[in-house]
Amino acid sequence: VGRDDGEPVAAHLADAASVHGASIHLYGKAPRAGRKVGHLTVTAETYSQLEILVDALPESIRPA
Repeated sequence: VGRDDGEPVAAHLADAASVHGASIHLYGKAPRAGRKVGHLTVTAETYSQLEILVDALPESIRPA
């Protein structure tokens, strides 16, 4: 969760929380450029459904 440009993580939490089947995991670290401070887990019943969910992720949290 967050981006390499150091933008505050909080700016992305609402987008992450809006994803169906998503769980946000924060590590309790202070954000800074290039630091991983959490991750998003998305689950689905089938791989096909998972692909659809990942394709629909908001740009701010889309995997690089």
